[in-house]
Amino acid sequence: MRSYKFRLYPNATQRSELQLHLHWAKDLWNDMLGMTKKRYEQERRFSTTNELNGIVKASECGLYSQTAQDIFRRLNKSIYGMVARRNNGKNAGFPRFRSIDRVKSLTYPQSGFALHGKKLKVTPFGEINIKRHREAEGKIKTLTLKREASGKWYAILTAETEARAVPQNNLSQVGIDLGLINFAVLSDGTAIKNRRNVSQ
Repeated sequence: MRSYKFRLYPNATQRSELQLHLHWAKDLWNDMLGMTKKRYEQERRFSTTNELNGIVKASECGLYSQTAQDIFRRLNKSIYGMVARRNNGKNAGFPRFRSIDRVKSLTYPQSGFALHGKKLKVTPFGEINIKRHREAEGKIKTLTLKREASGKWYAILTAETEARAVPQNNLSQVGIDLGLINFAVLSDGTAIKNRRNVSQ
């Protein structure tokens, strides 16, 4: 897998919509986390995968379905990680509730986006201008729309490429031992003398 980062230039309407979707992502994370913590405090058990998935499906936010599912998967992974650390005797707490300052990206794991020259078409934002300074090699698998602290937006594309065979030379191998008496002695017994150059 290889990642490519390209600058995006959303227009004013798209910037407003992107920011709104970040708020929806924050709210969905916090709702699922709040339910999980409440369930654990009351019943000493965690919300099931189906229960959390139900919150995603019942959510009335306008997030693209796979983006919402990605938030669910990341929270579920964080909770399982917390449980694993606790089972190993480590002190681990719940994931944190998120403010809008801590939500900076929207992920499209499989679909909902397409590259067309100098445009990146993303559901539901339409075509966004993109600066592609190089071609992405391989099959593009995921897209993450990320807002930097500067307010600039970027597209991070993850592409799957075929593993390239490491070139082999079939020459014989040799070990080198550096020393003081001889500059180097090779594993085949060849000695390279130390010239002991003296400056004039």
